[in-house]
Amino acid sequence: MTFAYIANKKYVFKSYVSNIKGILKEAGSFYLARVSTLLIEMVSMFIFVTCFHFDANIIKLLNQGIVMILNYIFSKLFVFKKTSTASS
Repeated sequence: MTFAYIANKKYVFKSYVSNIKGILKEAGSFYLARVSTLLIEMVSMFIFVTCFHFDANIIKLLNQGIVMILNYIFSKLFVFKKTSTASS
């Protein structure tokens, strides 16, 4: 997850937050977003596989696409959001 944070920060969203407080806030938000999508995936697997008896492999595949999209959206809107003022 740390590698994903660094790669997203540097290459995907080009975040220039460099002070320790900003980095800790950004990283904390990133980890929280990733844990949130993990929980969404786990609940979805439980509901569709355990309760509704759908094929686990198909649901897992669909969940991976949904989680990937949600990770991007959460990162874009909540983690690496652009600010109107430059911070150093």
